[in-house]
Amino acid sequence: MTDLIKNELAWRSWPIIDRPRTLLLVIPIFIATLAAVYIFSAEIPWIFIAALILTFGLREYFLPVRYSIGESGVAVHYLLWKRPRPWSEVRRVVVSKHGVFLSPFPGPSRLESYRGLYLRFADNRDQVIQALNRFLEESLKVEG
Repeated sequence: MTDLIKNELAWRSWPIIDRPRTLLLVIPIFIATLAAVYIFSAEIPWIFIAALILTFGLREYFLPVRYSIGESGVAVHYLLWKRPRPWSEVRRVVVSKHGVFLSPFPGPSRLESYRGLYLRFADNRDQVIQALNRFLEESLKVEG
């Protein structure tokens, strides 16, 4: 789902819906992990805690994430919070097969996975790259 509103590109990415075949990989690993916790602990509370940790770790897969690119910057909208990033903080752009990573560092850094934003494509790769090129500085233009 992609919308262009007021010179802003907004879309939703929900991997569990957009790529349902990956469930064939995620669900068995999820169940196997809980089974291993049960085998080693044999206690229900530990299984519950493991399920919570796994669910939290896979939240971007199980829950929809909304993205928006506009004049003021880019934002990632999770279920309960929003991570905005003004254009002035974007120093590097890395395009991958499934999305684009916006880093606050000019070069690779160990901290960038915590400080950067990953925008997952939803069958809208060209639109996202065009929107980024519209708002990014000339030195950061993205090659499609």
